[in-house]
Amino acid sequence: MPERLAADGSVLIPLDAATVAEVARRLLAEGIESAAVALMHSYRNPRHEEEVGERLREAGFRHVSLSAQLAPLIKLLPRTETAVVDAYLSPILGRYLDRVSGALGRGSLHVMTSAGGL
Repeated sequence: MPERLAADGSVLIPLDAATVAEVARRLLAEGIESAAVALMHSYRNPRHEEEVGERLREAGFRHVSLSAQLAPLIKLLPRTETAVVDAYLSPILGRYLDRVSGALGRGSLHVMTSAGGL
């Protein structure tokens, strides 16, 4: 996908929305419904990641993880790893928690993260 931000977050190559839509259609046709998006320098300017996420959701993706929202770190690899894990596990955990919540009936379900937050 032709797109590029400079290290300061300025746009070097604008995002090509038509290419994003084409890739999204192809991936959906292959049965992929969850996506992780991690673009260089998006910790400085997340707009391209947000636009890719919007296009993927419009195309029909059930879950889209954006690295700059999940882990706004300077390093690309840790952001990417976080987005990939989220894209893989969130749909699975969401279905599981829906079943648990349904079994509770009127009860309230709270989930604690490994960091101790609810």
